[in-house]
Amino acid sequence: MYYNERLLLHSSLISDLQKLGIKVDVYSTVKNSVDYAKTLNFNNFYLINKIFLPTKIISTFKKILNYSWDYHLKYSNSRKFISFVQNKNNDKFYKFIGFIIAKFKLTLIFNRFFIFLIRLYSNFTNKIDTKFKENLSNYDLVIFGWAYSDFNIIYANYCKANKIKTCALISGYDNISTKSRILFNFDFYFIWSEYMEKEFNYFYPYVRNSQLKIIGNPQYEILKSKNFQTEKKLFFKNNNLNSEKLTVLYALGSPNLIREDIMMFELFDFLNTTDISNDIQFIIRPHPAFYDIADWENLVSKYNFPIYIQKVEEVLKEKDFPSVKAVYEWVNAINHCDLLINATSTITFDAIFANKPVLNVNYDIKLLNTSNYSIKEINKNFSHANIVVNSGGVHICNNTVEIVNYLRNALNNFDEFNSLNLNCRKKLLSEICSLEIQSNPLDKFIKSIKEVLIDAK
Repeated sequence: MYYNERLLLHSSLISDLQKLGIKVDVYSTVKNSVDYAKTLNFNNFYLINKIFLPTKIISTFKKILNYSWDYHLKYSNSRKFISFVQNKNNDKFYKFIGFIIAKFKLTLIFNRFFIFLIRLYSNFTNKIDTKFKENLSNYDLVIFGWAYSDFNIIYANYCKANKIKTCALISGYDNISTKSRILFNFDFYFIWSEYMEKEFNYFYPYVRNSQLKIIGNPQYEILKSKNFQTEKKLFFKNNNLNSEKLTVLYALGSPNLIREDIMMFELFDFLNTTDISNDIQFIIRPHPAFYDIADWENLVSKYNFPIYIQKVEEVLKEKDFPSVKAVYEWVNAINHCDLLINATSTITFDAIFANKPVLNVNYDIKLLNTSNYSIKEINKNFSHANIVVNSGGVHICNNTVEIVNYLRNALNNFDEFNSLNLNCRKKLLSEICSLEIQSNPLDKFIKSIKEVLIDAK
């Protein structure tokens, strides 16, 4: 099994599978995760090296393929704003080639040809990890936790050549519409929900529904884990917060896309002048890509209300394996906050699963000149954000004043505020994550693994 380390090492998944008689081996490219596994006496956790496809050739083919599918589907989907924002002024040639391929209805053929080239390269490379080679015959199924990566594609091809079934796990609700295309036709795909199934039908018309297995979001089992939860008063005391105040979790998206921290500090400046500033406090949860977080403590010291900044320990290095402290802060921030502010990121569903109301940022300010895209544009045009904004399950904030008004309403009568869109929140959680607030997030995943193993034998 090859999967996300946070779920494997911090949840009960492995032990639950072992109780069912399912043997589990894990292969990781992150040394820290392997070292941590040893402290848990889990010895079937192996370190392997990343293998990269020929970068220039593959990146060129990827761009042409992505554009070709965009034209083929007659829809400029949200993949582009992440994949090509760095090179959008230099992509005219790739767009033209992609357009020609789509115009002559050759997109699917080009897709198959590209996968064939990767398979050919994989068959002639001898970089597959020795331990993996030795153990492969023992496996009925290999699950890949990041289906888009070069080394996973190469390992998946190796499995196919040895007639071992493969499965891709889609780990985020927006991955189908925002990531580059999956360049391997896996035997099975673990997806979150029927909504994601519809996305698969659209973006990958050659993948059969029988290959798609709905599993919900299994990593939310960790949010319920007693191993990481600290009593609220103690958590707040340790972070110089007041357990009696309204606690707002402000979760920031990637600064490579939009500098939401600029908006956050504008909110703080305005809030500091209001009558509710003494009754509120914040936990700031930065994205792992933030690089200038060290300056924030000086910036927040001027405000009337307490602010705790969760440190980004992984910062882009070995970020695939969150530290125990990072998981602890994630679990307790979600469970002990009263509400969440963010701009349509996945943490929206973390909060809803923990039964917290969500304020969704839906405006831009003049200082946001660091990005080629606006929050309003993303919320309106990109499918992964649009479904959240139009769900009725989040409170849409069109300016800073509206955020403060929502916070005031929450202070005046939190129970009433929390109940305003509760049914819509539950519906959104069910639609996107295929989960109920009280359900066990591992149940559907384990059931799907058992079903796929039966099919694989």
